Amino acid sequence: MGGVSLSSRSLHPTFKFVVANAGDTPITNILLTDSVYGTIAVLSGMLPGEEQEFVITVPWAAGTHENVASLAATAYDGSELTASANAFYTG
Repeated sequence: MGGVSLSSRSLHPTFKFVVANAGDTPITNILLTDSVYGTIAVLSGMLPGEEQEFVITVPWAAGTHENVASLAATAYDGSELTASANAFYTG
């Protein structure tokens, strides 16, 4: 996720989430969430090398904003996988 700086209220911030299985085995039960905007995507599984993008556009708001994207999934051996990334924008 990347941040965006906006100088006009006519623009709305867009957040792009990229989910990729960089491993060599499938993953399942994938949940992508955002700390402000909630559930972004639920995927049943991804094959090795597979990548999907999700884009949301949100209302402009004054001030500095921070979001945390989080991903939870299950590895082939049943272990839990997690990842997170921060994004910022100033409106």
